[in-house]
Formats: sequence, structure tokens, C-alpha cells
Amino acid sequence: MDPGFGVTSLVTAPWHNWVLTPRGVPVLTRGVPTAVPMGCLCQPDHRICPRPPLLHVPQADRAGVGGQEQILADIGVPRLCWATHPTPRVPQGKVPASSILASAPSDRNLDAWRESGCRTTHCNLEVLQESTLVFLATKPHVLPGVLQEIRPAVGPHHIVVSLAAGVTLQTLQRLLPAGTKILRLMPNLPCVVQAGAMVFARGSGAGDGESALLKNLLSSCGLCEEVPESYINIHTGLSGSGVAYVYLFAEALAEGAVKMGMPSGLASRIAAQTLLGAAKVMLETGEHPAKLRGDVCTPGGTTIHALHQLEKGALRATVMNAVEAATNRACDMAKD
Repeated sequence: MDPGFGVTSLVTAPWHNWVLTPRGVPVLTRGVPTAVPMGCLCQPDHRICPRPPLLHVPQADRAGVGGQEQILADIGVPRLCWATHPTPRVPQGKVPASSILASAPSDRNLDAWRESGCRTTHCNLEVLQESTLVFLATKPHVLPGVLQEIRPAVGPHHIVVSLAAGVTLQTLQRLLPAGTKILRLMPNLPCVVQAGAMVFARGSGAGDGESALLKNLLSSCGLCEEVPESYINIHTGLSGSGVAYVYLFAEALAEGAVKMGMPSGLASRIAAQTLLGAAKVMLETGEHPAKLRGDVCTPGGTTIHALHQLEKGALRATVMNAVEAATNRACDMAKD
């Protein structure tokens, strides 16, 4: 562990919807948090029921850029990742497990964190008291109740990041104290292997510092871009849901090889590596995919014959329709 960092706490995520996978990413945040009175918002046994938890990020002792402090952490990924990676992973030399404070309403949701050496609580306000960067990763329909609970504890030193699908910055700003630093984030599944694609937008109270903080925090999870809020629903259709489109294509690719006589396991591994390699070439060369596709084709060869079949099946139009359908559904969710 870097001796310069004395991380003291971390935020929490709702385990029925998202999980936090600490990855040790540098972030800038503000000074020592203000103590928040627990009051009657927590029950006597410090449980909150039935509201879901939050997600907080730890603080550190070493001063960073511009007199701010630096923290190390990484954030949640969709629920499906929890099934694939049942144990929270804390990287060596970054954020020690003892520096993470996870909050959830049920012990069932905290067992894996305890097994990893993380601290846990049933009181969201305890986490707010120890943290400045707060991730709201609840289901959209329960988020208003969570915001109502934490509103009295949110101060000017807090930075609030919402991962709730369809909940706009305007809604978040209306439900939290005026001037709260709010950002809206949309990650995707491959964040769990540091190959995600994320976009975020900032509210009126958040400035360049908060934007840089979040981008630095997420940098080890993959691509992270700040965008206008109107792009977030498009990102959902393109990348959030798009991961499933790619899995469907990979499945079909492998099954085609199985049909031709290749063992299923080998076909799946080769299909996955093919997708990985193609994506890497596209990213590293910066070439348009149409040019790269043309580079693979030779006159009268196997590839052009195969592409002809894909075009006859309207693959291009079908995928475009899928992105449009998912984007429109994300917009409809925002209206619900």
C-alpha cells in the first residue's frame, strides 16, 4: 500500500442492482468531511428499512492538487457482474479493504464485503459522515426515498454521483439541497474487467474539479467521457445494452463454428478473442470500422462471401434498430 494514503472510509452500493469493485484509482476530493448527526433518521439499531443503501468513497490524509485530498477507489458495475464476480476485489497497493465502508439494509448483502476485510454498516448516514464522494446506485423508483433520507446530511463538501437509470439531473437537483455538486453517471458491464465504457454529465453545482475527480476515479475502469446529459440515454442504447448485442453476436459466431464441426469451448474462446482483437485494432488505429472491414476482404474471398450473407440478413439495419429501441426505452423510463 502506498504509505502516503491513509484512506478512512468508502461508500456503498445497493446490492440488488449494483456492486462496488474497488480498483484503486486516484481521485481528487475536498477536505475533511463535516460530521453529520445521526438523529432519528437511523433506527436505534442503526438499520435503515426498507430503503436501499448508497455508495461512498474513502478519504485520505495526503494533500493533493490545489490543496485537495486524494482518494483511491473504484465504483460499481451492474448486478450481473455480481453473479460473475461474487467476491469484492481490493487491489494490492491501492485501497486496503479496511478502508472500505459498505452500507446495505441486509446482512446478506454485506457478507462478501466482510469476508474481504471491508467494514460494513446498515446506516447510510454513517457512510455520509465519513465520506465526501457519494455514489447513488439504487433502482430508479426507490431513489426519491433515499434522497429524502440523506438530504439533511448532504453538505457543500459532498459530491453526489447518481447511477440510477432515467433519473435526470434536474430531478436530482430538485430533491437535494440547492447547490449540491451532482453528477450523473452511466457505466456498463465490462467495468468489472477494466474495459468499460462510461459517460457522465454534471449538474449546475458541479465544476471542472468535480468532473476531473470522477474521470480520474473511473479511468482504470475503461473509457470515460464527459458528455451532454442528452447523450446518456444514447449511451445506454449503444453501450449499456450494446454489451448484450455483442454477446449475442459472439454466441452466433461460435455456434456457426460448432455447426461446422469445432468443439463448443474452443469455438467460444476463439470468438471472444476475435471480438477482443477486432476492438483493439479499431481503438489503436483510430480507423473507421468500414475501412477495417474492407481491409479484411479480398476479391472473391471467404470474407466478402460471408459479409454478403450478413447484408442479406439485414444485420446492419437490425443493430441500428436495436440501438434506437434501447435508447427510446431509456427515454421512456425517464418519463415514468
